[in-house]
Order: sequence, then C-alpha cells, then structure tokens
Amino acid sequence: MARPAPNPSFGGFWALALLSNSATAASWIAINWQLGNTALPEWVPVLSQSGSAVAGILGATSGFYLQKRLGATRLLRHTSAAQAAATGAAACLWVVIGSSTPAVEITILLLLTIVIAGIGGVGGPSWIAMVTRWPGSTEARGELLARDSGQYQLARALGPLAGGAAVLVLGEQSVAVLCALDCVTFLGVSRYFARMPPVELIERPATPVGRRSSRRHFTTALALLFLVGFGFDGARAYLSRVSQSIGIDAAGFSLTVAAIGVGATIAGLVPRRSPSSSSAPSPRSSLALLVAALLAWGTTAAIAHQHLLLLQVVLLIVGGLMGGAGIGSAFATLTTAHMRTVGDARGSVDVTIARTVAGSIGAGTIAASLYLGTNPFLPCLITVGGAFIWALASRPPSDTGSEHPFSPRPAERR
Repeated sequence: MARPAPNPSFGGFWALALLSNSATAASWIAINWQLGNTALPEWVPVLSQSGSAVAGILGATSGFYLQKRLGATRLLRHTSAAQAAATGAAACLWVVIGSSTPAVEITILLLLTIVIAGIGGVGGPSWIAMVTRWPGSTEARGELLARDSGQYQLARALGPLAGGAAVLVLGEQSVAVLCALDCVTFLGVSRYFARMPPVELIERPATPVGRRSSRRHFTTALALLFLVGFGFDGARAYLSRVSQSIGIDAAGFSLTVAAIGVGATIAGLVPRRSPSSSSAPSPRSSLALLVAALLAWGTTAAIAHQHLLLLQVVLLIVGGLMGGAGIGSAFATLTTAHMRTVGDARGSVDVTIARTVAGSIGAGTIAASLYLGTNPFLPCLITVGGAFIWALASRPPSDTGSEHPFSPRPAERR
C-alpha cells in the first residue's frame, strides 16, 4: 500500500482538479443541452434542478457526519470513486438504450444528474474544508479558497467549449463520450486522494460564544450567499432553455457558459485585499457585477428577435463575464466569512446546502416565469439587487475584530 505523500503540492492538486472539473463541465453541457430541448415539457429542467437539490441536501447532511467519521480526504477518495462509477454506468447505458425513446433518454439524464448531485453533496463540504486547511500551506484560507474557485471557474470556461464542440460534432452521442471521459478523470482524483495525508479541521466555532450562539449558523454572509445562489445559480441553470427559446444555438450557449468561467478566473487573479489591510474584503463590488450580469441577460430575453440575434449573443457573453467575476469573488468572500464564524466542518455544510437550495428555488421561479410568459430573469435580478442593497446597508468592515461577518478575527490578520 502506497505511503501518503507529506504536504502535497497545491499546484498539482489544482491542475488535476482543473482537468476533472473541465471534463465534468463538458459533460454537463451535453446533458443540459439535451434536457433543455424545447420539445420536452417545461418541467424537465425543474425536475432535474429540484431532484438534484434534494439529493445534494441529503448528501451534504450525511457528508457532515461521514467527514467526522472518515476524515475529509478519505471521504473524498470514496466519493470520487462513486462518481466515476456513476458516470461510467451512464455512458454505457446511453450507448445501449439512451436514444431509443425520449422517455428513456430523460430517465437516464435525470438519474445521472440526481445521483451525481447526491454524491457531490456528500463530498462537497469536505472539499471546501480541505482546501481551506491544505496541509503545509502558509496561505490564508480565503486565498486558498479563491484559488480553488478560480480553478473551478476556469474549468467551467474550458469544459463548455469542448462540450459545445462535442455536441455539434457528435450530437446525442456526445453524452456517452463525455461521461466516459468524466469517469476516467474521477478515477484519477480518487487515486490522488488515496495518497494524500489527513487534513485537520477546526470543529468548534472560531468566534467566542455569545448569548446568541444558538443563532450563529444564520450569518449575514450565509444569507447573502443564499440570495446570490437563488439569483445567479438559478439563472445559470436555465440558460440552456432560455437560449434555445430565443433561437441561440449550442455554440452561443457554450460561449456564454465559458464566459462565466473566464470572468471568475480573472476575478480570482485579482488580490482580494492588500497585504497591509486588516479588513476583510466586502462583497459589494461582486454583487454589483452580478446585478449587471442579470440585467444584461434580462435585456437579452426582452429583445428576443431574429434580427437582433448578434446583439443577444453579445449580451449573453458580456453578462457571463460579469456574472462569472461576481460569483467567483462573492463565493470566496462570503464562504470564508461564514466559516470563520461557525467553524470549518459546519460552515462548509451550511454553504453547500444554502447554494443547493437557493439554486433550485431560483430555477423553479424561472420555470414559473417562462410558463407565465414574463421575463425569466426578472425574479433573479430583483433577488440579487436586494442582496446588493442589503450589503450596502451593512456596517462596513472595521479594524476591531468585531462580529461583523466581513471582518476577520484578530488571529487571522496578516
């Protein structure tokens, strides 16, 4: 049995995660394009999103206890292997019976998305906690999380380009090919975690217990993260359906999703605060970018006309760039703030569940808007706009180490 490698390189992990997440993003394009087919009922994407949400919540809840029992790295090894098995089985099923009837096709795709969401929910909190406590790293955990978020979003820029090309060339069979590729990369990630040493996590709340300690889990940062998930994650889940409804093909959709990743990657390269600053970064600028992104997407849906197709594509891509920059920065800032307050293990679970539930509700709201014939992005714009106003009204970060959700603890000042 191989001896665990001491202090593994974060750069090596970053590269492997980029490869695996790129393969996942590529397969997501193929799957989402099939589920977004306008010939299918409106409830299909909603069922996919809501089913994935329920599976993700159950997975994250069980992952919290499994993380304590098995440890973060060991749990991630098992969940990566399980994801490899699920994607490999889906590829085989798609080749054999996938395109026989629409009902069979929908069943396979829905089962795959729900199962992957459940397994990802189990390992998701451990992944976040592991990154923030990387063995041997001297970087602040907010910076580590920002780098990992940049990797994830870069994968969501590269993967959609490959996925879109595969859809154009292979058609429905792109699902099988990309799922098989995803399976191989998951096996590689599982092997990596098998050689990684355990990661020590902070189990208790990182801030002093006060008279309102029972309400500690419901921080301002978590509430803002929920609103962001409702608005942007919900909108992103329905990009395929909205794109096809206004006449944009797979290439335009893939470029928009890729633009989200590019924007987040660029945002990840920008320092979140100067080394001499004792104040935690504020999410206000990130939320402003998200408002601008949803405004651009809403405008695209409002001017749907075949003679304005180029303008629509440009607005979608520009909105993707702004939204990617906003979501990448907001996620790192708000997640770090919440975990600093409630601790690593509990905080990572809270964040996973909040975004899962919020994205599902947001997608359901968009589905209702499409059914009623209203602008599908309007509810998302209102929600993120409300989060932006809330952040503006919040007391700015101070140098006192107070309990404000965007202020660092004295021990973590750099």
